[in-house]
Amino acid sequence: KQWYQRRVRATQAGTYYFSVTYSSGLVATSNTKNLAVLKKCKEISTPVNTSLEKVDETGGYNQVVTCLPDDTDNSYVLLDSDSTSIFCNTSTGLYNSDYLSPCLVVVNST
Repeated sequence: KQWYQRRVRATQAGTYYFSVTYSSGLVATSNTKNLAVLKKCKEISTPVNTSLEKVDETGGYNQVVTCLPDDTDNSYVLLDSDSTSIFCNTSTGLYNSDYLSPCLVVVNST
């Protein structure tokens, strides 16, 4: 049996198919496939007193911020509960926002 291997060295997004001609004359053609080149969003800094979690979604991923666990000295709350996640669109490599809420220490008034 003889077979040939071809490698794709560089490509762009688009529709592709592969066709291989064997020494016997047999031609094998693949189904047409859509190739998407995904772009990575830049790294973001973790807001104060928080941790970040990456959650995969269709078309990209969310970066979700949560407050650090309470410890014996501090309890944490989000400064802005409407800004707890940002979405990275992997077709453009851009986030839908540039702000994630930090968490603040709760100060008990006595």
